[in-house]
Amino acid sequence: NTGHNFDDTKRYVDQVAWLSAADKKKIFEDNAKKVYGRLGKRLAERPSAKQ
Repeated sequence: NTGHNFDDTKRYVDQVAWLSAADKKKIFEDNAKKVYGRLGKRLAERPSAKQ
């Protein structure tokens, strides 16, 4: 057991030195918002997003 879930790919993406913060935002955030069209609005409604 490695202590990591089999689909935990974030740790690999985080280790890629040539990916900029903007690239990582595209991978982790923007892709999810494209796939789940209502996600952006729901996240914006959360109290933690308004701080």
